[in-house]
Amino acid sequence: MSALAGIKRKLPGYAMLRPNSNEPWFHKGVVEHTSWTKTGSLSQKVAIESKLLGTNGYITLIGETFAYFCDSCKVTVWEQEMNALTPARSGSVTDQRCPFCEGRISPLAPGDKVRVHYRFGTDKDTGALRWGSFWAEKVGY
Repeated sequence: MSALAGIKRKLPGYAMLRPNSNEPWFHKGVVEHTSWTKTGSLSQKVAIESKLLGTNGYITLIGETFAYFCDSCKVTVWEQEMNALTPARSGSVTDQRCPFCEGRISPLAPGDKVRVHYRFGTDKDTGALRWGSFWAEKVGY
């Protein structure tokens, strides 16, 4: 039985959809660089297949979109989930536990293949775009 059975995961906002479809628009990518600082700055640079998105074919996962992977339950865990589900954490990015199965998780590493999609939030009153960010999940493990 999966460690995620019965858990509903919800990312913020809305996913950008494929043209003429109701499915999220995913793009293939490869993690090129992962970094973090003692002050808590987290970032992952991802090369994506589309040169139309991001900056010259690259996107950066920062803050709540920073991604980890759990080898035990085979799931991508985002920093947003770590903050919400494991409030008492160690200060180390590399010494974390999966909030779903308690297995060890590691930040996505250079060479990891991912699928990336864009999410955005809108103003409730005007419908204007308020924020947007890329999210990635590990594939091909």
